[in-house]
Amino acid sequence: MRIAAFLLAGLIAFPASAAKNEPTRILFLVDASASMATSWSGSAGDRMGAVRTTLDALEEVFQGRNFQPEVSLRVFGDQLQPSNPESCADTRLIRSWIPADEDNLGACLDDIQPHGAGSLALALDGVLLDLEVPRENDLVLIIVDGLTRCDRDLQKAFDSLTLDGEGAEVHIFGFGLNV
Repeated sequence: MRIAAFLLAGLIAFPASAAKNEPTRILFLVDASASMATSWSGSAGDRMGAVRTTLDALEEVFQGRNFQPEVSLRVFGDQLQPSNPESCADTRLIRSWIPADEDNLGACLDDIQPHGAGSLALALDGVLLDLEVPRENDLVLIIVDGLTRCDRDLQKAFDSLTLDGEGAEVHIFGFGLNV
């Protein structure tokens, strides 16, 4: 679980960067398109299962800690078949902002069955709405395994979130990406 270890290391260190007495917010943006049902090399399960396991591990890290960021979870690409003309707009918030140790992070994905297309760019537009005003204390963690035909101007979406270094901190974790 290399992705789990990497996420855990980054999040444990994150409280040190909190500023201005604003609560830290972490938004997970998870690719739930059909390709996330693909098996993950070196694992018995699929990519979505690896994401669930990672979120379960993060919940254990937050249990009993004084630092409790607010966490939300948005997915894209799970509801509509790729042939549906509306599939590019397939994104939704499945966990609203609540403290990290409340509710079960990994269980939020239990009803998500990867099978659509979705658009990272449009999902990022949704993230911007979820954050309302991106702040330095906001952390957006994107878990994705590639781009789809729906993706277009990603730079504009990222620029809106990061606000030239004054907005959210964004990290991308990819499965099998060729970059």
